[in-house]
Parts: sequence; C-alpha cells; structure tokens
Amino acid sequence: MERWFELWDARNASLVGTYDTEEAALAVVSRSLASYGEESIRTLVLTAEEAGRDEPETIASGAELIVLASQSESPIATRA
Repeated sequence: MERWFELWDARNASLVGTYDTEEAALAVVSRSLASYGEESIRTLVLTAEEAGRDEPETIASGAELIVLASQSESPIATRA
C-alpha cells in the first residue's frame, strides 16, 4: 500500500508539508530546529498516511518529535 508522511501544525490545524519518507519529514524538522530553535516545532505533529486507511497514524509530536528528529538526523548533501 502507498504510504506518505505529513507534518501538521496542531496550533492552527494547518498542513506544513507532505513527504515520501519519514526521513524527509524529519530532515525538515531538523533544519527548522537548527535554524529557529525548539519553539518553532513544538506544535508540529508528524503523521503517517496510508491509502485505504481512514485515520492517520501519529508518529510523534512536541518534545517527542524533537528527540526523534535529533536522533535520525543525517548530513544534508550540498553542492560545491
């Protein structure tokens, strides 16, 4: 089944972005954390969506999301 990941801002129930992999979503969280600090992502919720499922699966939010993003952080390639 097709599966994708979404970041939501729980404060205003708005979709931040949709990603093909959990790693891609966590990379966005990691960059925001590095650039803007913990307060910038404290209201975010990472969910997994699956075709044919009625409800999304909540993966992490708040402090738990911060820890998950920090643990899964991988170097981001840049062009020279």
